[in-house]
Amino acid sequence: MPQRTNEKQQVIEMLKKLLAPQGCIVTPSKMLLDCELNELREVDVVAEMTVDGHLFAQSFEVVGRGRPMDITWVDGMIRKHETLPTDRLYLVSWSGFTEAALKRAQATAKVFPVTVEPAPGAASLYADQIHVAAS
Repeated sequence: MPQRTNEKQQVIEMLKKLLAPQGCIVTPSKMLLDCELNELREVDVVAEMTVDGHLFAQSFEVVGRGRPMDITWVDGMIRKHETLPTDRLYLVSWSGFTEAALKRAQATAKVFPVTVEPAPGAASLYADQIHVAAS
């Protein structure tokens, strides 16, 4: 599968780069090795850093659909990352999450749902400000 990225993934990549500690490497559309399938799987954005001599990976799966993400998508992302070298998984949605999806994500130790909303009054074509809130 060819690597690809979109504008919403680029926003998350940019924010992570701005907020990342020194030495953190942020990579869009990164291929990670699935230890069960022994195949590469694409992750929207990955931030990697060394913490106490160990590689620590934060993975970001980004979706920009027009409706809140449901439990099916959340379950799929959790399952995908069970066999990837992901220490923390951020599920990023521009339209929020259903109640069941939030419950599932919040019940899983290394999973963090994040809702991104354009700032009030921001242009719909280009948002120069956004608010990010953990769900």
